[in-house]
Amino acid sequence: MNRRIPAYPLITIDPFCSIWSRDEILNKEDTMLWNGIPKSLLGFIKIDGEVKRFLGLDSYAIETYMWQSWNDTKPLVSTFCLENGTVKVIVKFWSPFIPDDIHMLSLPVGFIDYEICSTDGKDHNIELHFMVNENFCSNKAEERIFESKGSYAFMYNKNQKPLSYSGDGVEADWGKYYLFGDKVDVKSDSYFRLDSIHEGVVTPKKSLKLFDVFAYDDIYSIEYMGKKLKSVWTEKFNNIVKVGEYCRKNHNAIYNKVIKLENKILDDAKCFGEDYETLISAVYRHVMAGHKLVRDKKGNLLYFSKECFSNGCINTVDVTFPSTPLYFMYAPKLIPAFMNGIFEFASMPVWKYDFAPHDLGIYPLADGQVYGSYCIPKEEHKTIYKRSTKIKSYLDDDQMPVENSGNMIIMTYAYYLLTGDLDYVKKHFDTEKKWADYLVKFGDSKELQLSTDDFAGRFKGNINLAIKASVALFAFGKICELVKEDGTAYFSEAKAKAKMIVKDGTEDGHLKLAFDSDGTWSLKYNMVWDKIFGFGLFPKKVYKNEIDFYLKNETPYGFRLNSLRNFTKSDWEMWVAAFDEKGDLTKHLSASLMRFCEHTRYRVPFTDFYDAVTGEWTMMMAHRTVQGGLWMPVLAKNFSSKRIK
Repeated sequence: MNRRIPAYPLITIDPFCSIWSRDEILNKEDTMLWNGIPKSLLGFIKIDGEVKRFLGLDSYAIETYMWQSWNDTKPLVSTFCLENGTVKVIVKFWSPFIPDDIHMLSLPVGFIDYEICSTDGKDHNIELHFMVNENFCSNKAEERIFESKGSYAFMYNKNQKPLSYSGDGVEADWGKYYLFGDKVDVKSDSYFRLDSIHEGVVTPKKSLKLFDVFAYDDIYSIEYMGKKLKSVWTEKFNNIVKVGEYCRKNHNAIYNKVIKLENKILDDAKCFGEDYETLISAVYRHVMAGHKLVRDKKGNLLYFSKECFSNGCINTVDVTFPSTPLYFMYAPKLIPAFMNGIFEFASMPVWKYDFAPHDLGIYPLADGQVYGSYCIPKEEHKTIYKRSTKIKSYLDDDQMPVENSGNMIIMTYAYYLLTGDLDYVKKHFDTEKKWADYLVKFGDSKELQLSTDDFAGRFKGNINLAIKASVALFAFGKICELVKEDGTAYFSEAKAKAKMIVKDGTEDGHLKLAFDSDGTWSLKYNMVWDKIFGFGLFPKKVYKNEIDFYLKNETPYGFRLNSLRNFTKSDWEMWVAAFDEKGDLTKHLSASLMRFCEHTRYRVPFTDFYDAVTGEWTMMMAHRTVQGGLWMPVLAKNFSSKRIK
């Protein structure tokens, strides 16, 4: 309890509706969208007619407030306890993010539970209000519609144009916002608000247990190759009102499922200590809320991430890849939904390359890769997928060929090992063979190339990329065997590359950043898949030497990403932590990351990118789904036992 994290998840649904508290005290700050845009929640309680504020900070002019005695954030539930000497209010915000249940995962709802207890031994008349401000519709000057139906109310901008624009740190001005409760009205003061009202009496022997359900109906969720798609929840429910009614009726059953999953997640993490449990609790909901789940017209699931505060791209392969440890642990059958769109785009004429694409557009428009695009007018971004191969659409030097080809092959092989789904492997074999053949030619990374760490610049001879190519080629050799093809050449190439990496890349007992860069180093996080798969491409001594070197060069807030600058990435730190099978390095790095969480001045959803020396927030990254990579130590520990035998 009371562990400080950078920001606290409240209502977490998707990239356009992920609401956070910027302070551990629930009624000290206004609530916000993950990117800092105000989305104001307000909670107050009348205790025998005396008004006290327990949530939010806005212009409703409730100056008196309850004091907070404790808070506790776990993966799916955030709990706050506020008191005033006569009663206490325990408020829980939770989300039904159950990843192996696609309809539950995609439900666009957040639950708010309250328990009100008498603390002075007396009875008290209670009137509790939970309010949602009109700025949820947008912070623009818009004409809005407000309606109350008794047990629910809703609001929306009159001018609705779903999926009319894309971008990074933006809000949506489309969709409808609903609040379901015992009695819900529309309140008008200086703002319009949805107001859920609960009344009752608390006694020393009996508390009041109440709850509200918030819902966001975005109408259309994703545009994919020119088609507007609805979220998967619409396959089960006719409309959002049915969702609200279902959630009200089945509140306890859904909560029990959520707690069962939460206990499983924490139990899996327990061996790495309390700091590690806190870290994964801080990020679970923002990883989930950074995605949207839809189905294309052919029936294929598409699970699209938003590259929050790094460029806004949708379905970025090198964002998907670091996020997968969480999903490989708890929903491996969802992995194809990450890859389906990439495979389809790679087969289109516009994609002329023999390596994997980088992304599918800018969220929420998945109409074709925009990263490294060349002279494509903004008005044509929605039709990139239609462009002819005869038209130059991309700058060759701005791609990530080794990075994303390796990512796709490794994910495919890991997916097969955990599910036994050979049909999926066969379906995409020819495409991945083309990518593997590219890695044979260029996987030693001697060419000047970008990697996922593109903020660090291009490197010629990037050893970490060469490691990825080696592991991916060995994985593809295994894939060849699965489909009754000869994988000998790929095995040989993988082993040769690994041997070359150790021979030519070692300096003073550790691996350099690049083959021709003496006096350098970097985190070799890509080696973790060699360990997980049990390939044995890199000797145990190499792993030990890397760990020893990182510890020797440790900073106050963990391991730097490389020797060039002071920045680091928390997901990659946890990948190298998984080199240590005993778990001691994970515990050690978790303490470093918790120091960052406790000391950082920047109250944003836990960033994966920060200065490892000063703890400063760098490059404005937040709410990024790559934090699913914090589950790598858990995955590495459990991968063998989860494999299909």
